[in-house]
Amino acid sequence: AAAMERAKEIARLLRKRREEREAQEARERKEAERAAAEASAGQQNEHGWTARQEQQLRDAVAKYPETWSHSRKARWEVIASEVDGGKEARACEAAWARLEAEKEARAADSAARK
Repeated sequence: AAAMERAKEIARLLRKRREEREAQEARERKEAERAAAEASAGQQNEHGWTARQEQQLRDAVAKYPETWSHSRKARWEVIASEVDGGKEARACEAAWARLEAEKEARAADSAARK
């Protein structure tokens, strides 16, 4: 009976150590993923835009639709003011056209695969 209690105690101790180790590994993995996400958010793509800037552009375009202003120039200037990094209106307009073209190309590619 004493040996059985000792075996149970050892099993509890080992289980606790394993759970602590797994929790620590999960924390380290989460921290590494967060660090990688921060690093990639700051890296510029081949067009000179970061992931964060592209997301800000998407958000601003959604916030200011084409019907927002009678002036196309004014709309893109306001959109550019919402994007970090001092991007100009023309750069934002060109980047939006590129993002939309890439999205359409992906949609056509996935439709062609089906």
